[in-house]
Order: sequence, then structure tokens, then C-alpha cells
Amino acid sequence: MELSDEALVQQAVGLNDLGAFEQLVRRHQPRILMLQRKFSGDRALAEDLSQETFLRAWRKLDSFRGTGRFSAWLAKLAYNVFLQHIRTTGGRQQDISIDNQATAELAMPQPGNIDELADLPRLLSVLSYEEQLVIVLNYGHGLSNTEISQVLGIAPGTVKSQIHRAKDKIRQRFNIVPSTGTSVAGSAR
Repeated sequence: MELSDEALVQQAVGLNDLGAFEQLVRRHQPRILMLQRKFSGDRALAEDLSQETFLRAWRKLDSFRGTGRFSAWLAKLAYNVFLQHIRTTGGRQQDISIDNQATAELAMPQPGNIDELADLPRLLSVLSYEEQLVIVLNYGHGLSNTEISQVLGIAPGTVKSQIHRAKDKIRQRFNIVPSTGTSVAGSAR
């Protein structure tokens, strides 16, 4: 039986069990790496930022209170690592490009969505950086509007409107008619 993230965190913190933390790393490393690639647009930098994310996670694991999903807590930590990198290197967030390869890898095709997801990088190309980010966090990582607002430090209503605006841009640019199914052009959480 596989332990939940919360049980592994309790085991890692309570028993100082490095093996439990290693299970969390194995479970979440692919998504955190892809998220860092999405933030940075650079594969090598994303690997460094991903490693830093997990180092910080180990040091701050006792601050995870279990009030939300561990994956959302980890995504917020990853975003903070990225922002600190931007501040310390003197870069600006707007200068960071969107890594379309990472975007394509984040897309997990669902039945009925395969045609849309094949063109996901092209669909996202019409969006601003911020709109791409909320779409990827929502659809690629499965985070709710509330979780995204916590990760990015913006109001849930702002997240909801950015997702709505982004979907409208995609629909208008590519003449997509809204469907009743869940897809990139479907409803947000």
C-alpha cells in the first residue's frame, strides 16, 4: 500500500526519515522539474531550480501543516525558488520565455482532448506569461484557483479572471467553439 503525501511528510518530519522524503521527491520531481522549466524556459536552470526546491522542501518540511495538498505547497515553494533566482540574478520575470517543450510534456491527454493537446504550445503562444502560468498550473498541474492564488500570491478572483480571459483569447484566436466537455478550452476548477 502506497502512503499518502501527508503520511510521508509526517514520517519524514516526525521520525526524521530521509527515505520517506525520498519517496516524496520521486513522486513529485517530474512535475516540479517541468514547472521550473515552464517558469524559466531553460532546461539546465530548471534542473538547478528543481534541486533547490527539494532542498528547501526538506529544510521547511515541518512548516507543511496539511491544510492543503502537498503538491500545491511544493508548487508554491518552487515558484518562490524561481522568484528568488530572478531577484538574485537581476533578471526580470517578463524576460523569461515560455518553454513550449515543457508545456507539451505537462499536457496529459484525456479522452476526447488529444487533438487540442497536440497543439497546446501553439494555443498557449497567444497568451501573456501570467495567463500561460495560470493555465499550466490549473490544467497541467491540476491546481484549483485557490491553490494557484496561494502559489502566485494573487487573489482567487484574479486567477479565475485570468483563466477566463486566457480561454477567451484562445477561443477567439483559433475560432474554437466552447464545448460541454473538459478541455483546455473547457471549464476551470
